[in-house]
Amino acid sequence: MRTPPTALALRQARQRLLEHGDCPSEGLDARVARSWRRSLAAGLLPGGRMMDTEHANAAELSRLMASQHELLVHSRPVMDVLFAQVQGSQGMVILADACGTLMHTLGRADFLQRAQQVALSCGASWHERNRGTNAIGTALAEGCEIDIHGGEHFLDRHEFLTCTAAPITSSTGKLLGVLDISGDHRAGHPHTQGLVSMAARLIENRLMTATATPYIRLHLHTQREGIGTVAEGIVLLSGDGWVVGGNRAGMGWLGLAQADIGSVQVNTLLDVPLNTLLAQCHRRPNEPVRVQRLNGEPLFVLVQPSPATLAGRTTALAHGPQRPASQTPSPG
Repeated sequence: MRTPPTALALRQARQRLLEHGDCPSEGLDARVARSWRRSLAAGLLPGGRMMDTEHANAAELSRLMASQHELLVHSRPVMDVLFAQVQGSQGMVILADACGTLMHTLGRADFLQRAQQVALSCGASWHERNRGTNAIGTALAEGCEIDIHGGEHFLDRHEFLTCTAAPITSSTGKLLGVLDISGDHRAGHPHTQGLVSMAARLIENRLMTATATPYIRLHLHTQREGIGTVAEGIVLLSGDGWVVGGNRAGMGWLGLAQADIGSVQVNTLLDVPLNTLLAQCHRRPNEPVRVQRLNGEPLFVLVQPSPATLAGRTTALAHGPQRPASQTPSPG
């Protein structure tokens, strides 16, 4: 956790924003400053009375949860483990969708009562336009992990909170939701962001593995023992070797960006052809292969082909790689 500004510095910065429309460039996190400006532009005032905010009714929440079934199924077990790590600090674990609507929460009864007073409950929207600067809404707006502590919240009524959130993305980079830990600002812990980040990566990996049935999976790590851990990279390939998705670690190790999806062939990235990797997988299914990347650095790769790609491998490779026109993995 970064060290937030003092309460006095935050009050002075907020007052400058209200009076002059800008924030000081020193001391205040740039992401918080941008969020404060967005909150003000949305018509919110720090001490203003509560405005009507979006809140899904029972039927709307039921439809939302049905539409987010895969995300919920793979998030809940991870959230259970995460909550076991933070329940002693009177915190709660929250899953929100890509619009900031809370879908699943875990928390202690003594903190839940306070949390419900500021609508930290399922169906409530924590988008910045409704709640101002907060970890969930600001992580969505900034597209990155963030912690919002005490007076960094734009609305005064949220100053008792410390919140840390991390986005959850699909194999193609689509934003699926946000994982958050919220608690009393007096109980903030420097390792919370690391816990939330690791849990979000684990959810992404679980989703990717579960929804990647049509694709060849490359499980990657710079160390042999890293394959199968939460830190592993995963890259998805079409049957003839085009990159169609991957998690952040996998894409990073191969030097790929989201824009490269569907336009790069894996045989141009590694010194061992896909055909050889598949053959090695057939001979020794659980044995990682040591390869080299374009920069000459080593990487360990474990191939997990689907039955469909195994059946069509010989024909596809015989005709040479053809860029997939519309073959993209489902979000996950």
